Amino acid sequence: MSSTVRFLPKNLKFFNFNYSPGHTTFIIHHVVQDFYHPLYTVRQRAMKEREKKGLWWHVTVGPNTSRARVVRSWARRRLRNAFLDTLKEKGVDEDGIILKAAEGVGPHTTIKAMLEKGERVGITGSVKMHALSGIVPAKYVDVKRETDMVVDALLKGLEAELQKKNPPSLPNKKNQNSVQQQRTPKRPAPPNRPKSTVK
Repeated sequence: MSSTVRFLPKNLKFFNFNYSPGHTTFIIHHVVQDFYHPLYTVRQRAMKEREKKGLWWHVTVGPNTSRARVVRSWARRRLRNAFLDTLKEKGVDEDGIILKAAEGVGPHTTIKAMLEKGERVGITGSVKMHALSGIVPAKYVDVKRETDMVVDALLKGLEAELQKKNPPSLPNKKNQNSVQQQRTPKRPAPPNRPKSTVK
């Protein structure tokens, strides 16, 4: 199981949240499943050719968001903008590539160390956010607070995975003992006492 799962927020008010460490859309593609659909071949090819890397994410709406189509479109756009703003503030681009580690994960992390070495680091997997009716009257700052929680969880999960793959190296016990011996100063030998001549 991915380390990210244990960091994911629960009981969000403004949207439902799904995450997978693999690459999936979480959506039933009726065209892809219907062999006799005129666009079946085109959609199948597009699905297979899509690169399975980086972060796949999308926002959905439905009747439980609002009955009005215009409101659903607005809610979808609002949640999408909140997620994009969070990614930007955390130093992550739209595809999950981390640009500024200190913004999202702090100064002393495996992610930051890898970036300083010039390595490419990014969030991978799939995210689906489905807007709920509560997002309509909510303040934007409150919606964004929940997208902040989601991105923070993704970054913590990535950090945990990287630490598993790159555990800190422990010093060799033999070398550690030799270093300890070098640090321990030798005691000077006691001076020679003259022999007593008293009989």
